[in-house]
Amino acid sequence: MSKSKLYDDILRALSSIFGLHEDATEAEVHARLLEEEALISDLRAQISTLEGSVRELRAQVDGLIVAREETEQRCVALEAALEEAKATASNLGEALEAQRKENVALAAEVVRLRSGQKGPEAVALDADEHLHTRRPASGGMVFDATDLFSRLLKNKSN
Repeated sequence: MSKSKLYDDILRALSSIFGLHEDATEAEVHARLLEEEALISDLRAQISTLEGSVRELRAQVDGLIVAREETEQRCVALEAALEEAKATASNLGEALEAQRKENVALAAEVVRLRSGQKGPEAVALDADEHLHTRRPASGGMVFDATDLFSRLLKNKSN
C-alpha cells in the first residue's frame, strides 16, 4: 500500500492531538486511537444516559407547566369568586345597616309610645274644635278643616 503525500502531516497532527511526541510512530498513534475509541464509546454511553435524563426532566418540566397553568386557572376562578363574595358581603352589610337603622327607629317609637308622648305628627283631632260641617245646596256634607291644617302646619314648623 502506498503512502499519501499528506500521510506524514496527518500522523504529526494526530500525534499533537493525542499529546504524543512529534516523531511518534504509526503503531503509537494507532494504540492511542484505540484508547480513544474506548473513551469515545464510554462518552457515547454517558451521552445516551444523559439524554435519557434530559428526556425525563423535560417530561417533568412539561408536567409542571401543565400544573402551573391549571393552578393559574384555579386562581383566576378563585379571585372571581372572591370578588363576588366581596360584593355579596357589601350588599349584605348595606342591608344590615339599613335594618339596624330601621330597628333603632322602631325602638325609639316603642320607647316614645310606652312613655305616653305624642309624636311630632300626632295632633289631637277634636271634631267640635277643628272640623266644621256645612250643608251645601246640593244636600251633601262638606268638612271645613282650615283650622286643622293650620294647626298641623304649625306643629310641623315646631
